[in-house]
This record gives sequence, C-alpha cells and structure tokens, in this order.
Amino acid sequence: MFDLSQKVALVAGGAGYLGLPVCRGLAEQGAAVMVADVNRAGLDKAAARVRAALPRARVDACFLDVASEDSCRQAVAQTASGLGGLHILVNLTTQSAGRRVEDIAEAEFDRALHANVYGALALARAAADAMAPGPFPNPAVQASDPAFIERLAGQVPLGRIGRPEECAGAVAFLASDDASYITGQTLAVNGGWTAW
Repeated sequence: MFDLSQKVALVAGGAGYLGLPVCRGLAEQGAAVMVADVNRAGLDKAAARVRAALPRARVDACFLDVASEDSCRQAVAQTASGLGGLHILVNLTTQSAGRRVEDIAEAEFDRALHANVYGALALARAAADAMAPGPFPNPAVQASDPAFIERLAGQVPLGRIGRPEECAGAVAFLASDDASYITGQTLAVNGGWTAW
C-alpha cells in the first residue's frame, strides 16, 4: 500500500484500542515503530503482539505519560536513539473518568483536560496533518451499554461504529510520501459522522 520503510514512528497511546492496530499498520508498511503508552503492562503486550504478527518488523516500546513534558521528551529521545530518528508522530492518547459527567469530580476532570489538551501540545509543537477518529467506542463501552452503541450506530451514515483497524490505513497514508503535498489537514475517519 504505502512504503514507510525509511520512516520511524512514535505512536502515543500505542497499547490502546486504536493504537495497537495503527502500530501494526505502520509496521506492515515498513516503518520502525515505537509503541508508547502510560499503561506499562499493556505496552509490553502490544509491542509483543506486533512483533509476533510481523517478525521482521522493527518494534520497540517505551513508557509515555503525555501529561508530563519530561516524559514526552524522553519518549522522543528514546525513539530517535533506539530506532534511528523520528519521522511520524501519532497521538492516540485520551484520558477520561469513564463515568457520566455529573459523576466526575473536578480533580478528575482537571487531570483529563490536562492530559488530553496539554498532551497534544507537548507532543506536537509544529504543524502536522491529523487523522480524526469518529465513533470508535472501546470494548468496555460496547459491552456495558449495547443500547447506546445501537443508537450511536444509527447516527452514523454508514450505519455502524468504527473498527479500530480502520484508522491504520489513514495514518499510514498521511505518513507516506504519497501525502507529501498534504499539510495542515484533518482526515475524518468517522463513517460520514461529520457529513450530516
């Protein structure tokens, strides 16, 4: 599909629901991939899964807490030194309390706001293209509220929620030389959610 064999990618949130398929998709296209996540146990498992699926892939893992600028700098430095540079930065991190708004304490909200907004700034201080995922509820949400998932799918023009692997191709495209004249754009991967 796309040749990323001369590229190195850092995927923040790489052990997550969307992150793991993106890591695998970038590795399938030849990129060296740093799986970065705050979830240490999930981080090692995610990197191992990509390596198991793609034995020749260059895959490494590092801890990354996007709420900490020091952690962001360390992850970037580890990627550059361990894999030979940094050409692709993917931020798939998100933090939420996982509860209804009225049940969230102010301190929890502040932590999520800081991680979700400041984390993006700390990772990307330059203009970049972006992939904006639409309705991709994680498995816990899908299992806990099937009625919500059905209502959500009914609001999407394609009539379903997204599958995490559907983000991988969009990220690989934006990271490839085929997108070399695309800059400052957001590719909506959302089943037509924003087309209404």
